[in-house]
Amino acid sequence: MLKYFYKLQRKKGFTLVELIVVIAIIGVLASVLIPTLLGAVQKANKANDVEMGRALYDKVINTMTEDRNAWISFHQAGQKYQHLTQYIVNNDGYCPDPYSFGNGKNAGAGQYKIVVVAKMDAAKSIDNAAYQLVQGNNEGKPFVQAINFKLGIVDLEGNLTDEAKADQKARHYVFPMKYTSHSDGSSTDRWLVCYRMGNINQLEIWAGDSYASGRCGPRFRIYPEVCDEYK
Repeated sequence: MLKYFYKLQRKKGFTLVELIVVIAIIGVLASVLIPTLLGAVQKANKANDVEMGRALYDKVINTMTEDRNAWISFHQAGQKYQHLTQYIVNNDGYCPDPYSFGNGKNAGAGQYKIVVVAKMDAAKSIDNAAYQLVQGNNEGKPFVQAINFKLGIVDLEGNLTDEAKADQKARHYVFPMKYTSHSDGSSTDRWLVCYRMGNINQLEIWAGDSYASGRCGPRFRIYPEVCDEYK
């Protein structure tokens, strides 16, 4: 009986070699599973942003269809001060220089110009009017007010609703953006509602970088033609 008891005592616990083997196995599994899990999260974040971009696009289309003044405002936005809202972008949906306005510059081969009509915080608060759509210039104000009203962000007088104030306090974004750190090292935190110069009916939703107060450079086209970064 004593011999059996001593044998049990000797078998208690792991040897150093066994621990090393277990740790090695865990390391191998982690090296395989962690990138897979991170890739799945990134894919889900991309899908979220494409869906949010589509939802914003649909809201803009519906608002302009139902509100004639909003339609006029959108189509007048940027006509007087386009030099403050123009950017040159590539046909593949990437902006090569989001920090520079396109005023006085011509789009090259494989490029076109967009005009930013409005913008909306999506990952962090930048402007005092965070959590709602804000216009790039005064011509776009009626368009922006109409959408904010339909979203329940402002009342008929243009004041923030109690629900919108609560969302601000809780940092709840109307169209949240989750894929904010990109493969090329750039970042995005805003939605941009734009149209193509020369084709004002061509509405586009871009993810932008709020690199300065009141300004926002487009990075990636989200909808309706999704760029490769989000596929």
